[in-house]
Amino acid sequence: MIDANKMFEYPYIFDGRKYPTIYHENLYILNGLGARGFVLAPYLAKELANLMIEQKPIDKRADNERLFWNWVRKMKQ
Repeated sequence: MIDANKMFEYPYIFDGRKYPTIYHENLYILNGLGARGFVLAPYLAKELANLMIEQKPIDKRADNERLFWNWVRKMKQ
């Protein structure tokens, strides 16, 4: 999960600049699945379990950064 408080310390984040993402250590969330959640939720749960048990990285296509940056853009409005 992205550490929003630390991300907001970047000076120009609300002007649309993207910075390296800071994450909470060992804290994960599965969100933003939308209509595909019925199909994707079991797959993402397996990915999360593999990360926790076998330390295999989660597929980059399941990254939640897109949702964070959309949220930041909406906050400026």
